[in-house]
Amino acid sequence: MQKTVYPSNLTPVDHPLNRSVTIEEIKSHLKKTKNKAPGEDNIDSTLIKQAPDEYLHLLSNLFTTCLMEGYFPLPWKSAVVTMIHKPGKDPYNVTSYRPISLLSHVGKLFERVLTQRLSSHAEEMGLLGIHQAGFRKARSTTDNILRLSEDILRNFKKKEHTLAVFFDIEKAFDKMWHNGLCYRLADSNLQIPLSIRNIITSFLHNRTIKVKVSTAISSPFTPEAGVPQGAVLSPLLFLLYISDIYYPPPTIGQVSQFADDLCYWTSSKCPKLAAKKLQKSIEEIETWSNMWRVKLNPQKTQCVLFTRSTRKNKKPIDLKLYGEAIKVEKEAKFLGVTFQKNMNWTSHIANIEREGRKRLNHLKTLCGRKCGASPQTVLKVYISYIRSLFEYALPAWITASPRQMNHLQRIQNLAIKMAYRLPKYISNHHVHSISGLASISSRQSIIGQRFMNRATRNPSLRKAVGQARWTTDTPMSIMLKLS
Repeated sequence: MQKTVYPSNLTPVDHPLNRSVTIEEIKSHLKKTKNKAPGEDNIDSTLIKQAPDEYLHLLSNLFTTCLMEGYFPLPWKSAVVTMIHKPGKDPYNVTSYRPISLLSHVGKLFERVLTQRLSSHAEEMGLLGIHQAGFRKARSTTDNILRLSEDILRNFKKKEHTLAVFFDIEKAFDKMWHNGLCYRLADSNLQIPLSIRNIITSFLHNRTIKVKVSTAISSPFTPEAGVPQGAVLSPLLFLLYISDIYYPPPTIGQVSQFADDLCYWTSSKCPKLAAKKLQKSIEEIETWSNMWRVKLNPQKTQCVLFTRSTRKNKKPIDLKLYGEAIKVEKEAKFLGVTFQKNMNWTSHIANIEREGRKRLNHLKTLCGRKCGASPQTVLKVYISYIRSLFEYALPAWITASPRQMNHLQRIQNLAIKMAYRLPKYISNHHVHSISGLASISSRQSIIGQRFMNRATRNPSLRKAVGQARWTTDTPMSIMLKLS
């Protein structure tokens, strides 16, 4: 993407990030605001949505002043954290609770204005990594899962092995270095005006958190690191913080990145040579992580040698992170998809089937013969609650065999019969004609076509789309035939 370069003689007022906030801009962001619990000020988002234009005019003046002064007001930085107990966990263990941070809705509305402007600026300037798919428009986890799947299967065609390392970053969002982010934003190449940098500095510092358990509230304390939980601006700040993470040259290896989920891989006909190339990339990311205080966990980092060969390697894979050996596994989970060394998707589909049948039992509670929900309601729940499992990142594992996909089709058959209270011996063809639902194989075709229409506009996938025309039996080539 070509970078936008703003004239050097722009005054702070002229800079696009500093333009005045309009009522129309506030209204557009209010439409996207969900009705959630309010913060300490008890101002609910529904009240702001129903407010007259006079009130929104005051808000626009307030937001514009904050932009010009580079100030994020203190009341918007006070969070009340409610602890939600995780089902089945020890209630006397602190880690058994999920913290939910409640912030001022007025402050979050201002964050939406900042996030929209800063995100557009970052995309225009090319500040975020090309392989970074987290929290970006027209990007998804499927993009990066597919890139890895496509590359491995293409390497199989060339009779090459693919060695991949799946990194685990310890509490990436909770331990982000505040001063490090402020230093990075001051880089002249980013062309972020001083007022916006001051707002971000003000946004990060002097925040207070109170923990609420039942009716008891703790004394306020100030976090010294990390981005605020529940804040609209936090994900984008994290992406900017890690935007210069090491990307190896294409001749050495490839990268897939979704926020803090990171995978490096390389290929070679010789596993030892692949390990040697990958170790260089690991050493580079070690240097980067030490400089920016990002901690990689060697114990949870894994590597997998993807190969179709059944012969055992005479020399085991020897990769090290911070001097500790990285575990070599037969499979690894990346962004919710289980990758096996031979890429046959057996484990991934087994996991989906297990979870799908568990959710199918929940669906039974809606299907009472006398007072149950209507068939249309049950099917809507099935589509959103169960079928969504089958379709997550489907373009990446569309190479699964029809026999494997039939395991998921059986669950759909049972769900439809359950919705219409039909006996199990009714033919599946008749069941689908009644419900109007497409079969799992038909959904594969539909999703594949949709993905290919979007993939051509994605810079990180454009090259893979072009290469798919000359390959066979890879996800891209299969979807290209479908489209």
